Amino acid sequence: MRYVLSLFLLVLLAQGVWAEEYQDAAKGFALTPAQGWVVEADPEAFGTNLVVTANKEDPYAPSIQVMVWPGEPTINDYFQNQEMTLVGTADNALIFKDAQLAGQKAGSFFYTLNKTLKTMTFYTIANGHTYVVSQTARIKEFEDNRDAFEQMTASFRLLGE
Repeated sequence: MRYVLSLFLLVLLAQGVWAEEYQDAAKGFALTPAQGWVVEADPEAFGTNLVVTANKEDPYAPSIQVMVWPGEPTINDYFQNQEMTLVGTADNALIFKDAQLAGQKAGSFFYTLNKTLKTMTFYTIANGHTYVVSQTARIKEFEDNRDAFEQMTASFRLLGE
């Protein structure tokens, strides 16, 4: 009996860490949010299709955004576009060309905005789309949410692969 009760408690604890996986079959991706984070999805939107936030009432709360755009620019074209965009808007930026997202070769960039927000973005090009996953929080909250960000980003997967 003690074994069954222990196993039951372990299962309950494990279920409390992650919420149910969100899937968008039309855009071809899935992501599992952290338990307690709010999922706001707009599968019809052009651009940001999914936001997973720690607090829906706070527009600057820690969040993960998933954006899907049709088309497959080359990864170098995308890098060049992002470099030009970040130079004009970010306080500072670091660009990496050897990241991974959903098991695919990906790029990533890290920047701060208005000395207030910190963002780490990953992108890959597959299945006729450009997939972008961004982690954003106030600078002082970014490190506190790093584990949740990394685990949710790691849960991102392409459907049909």
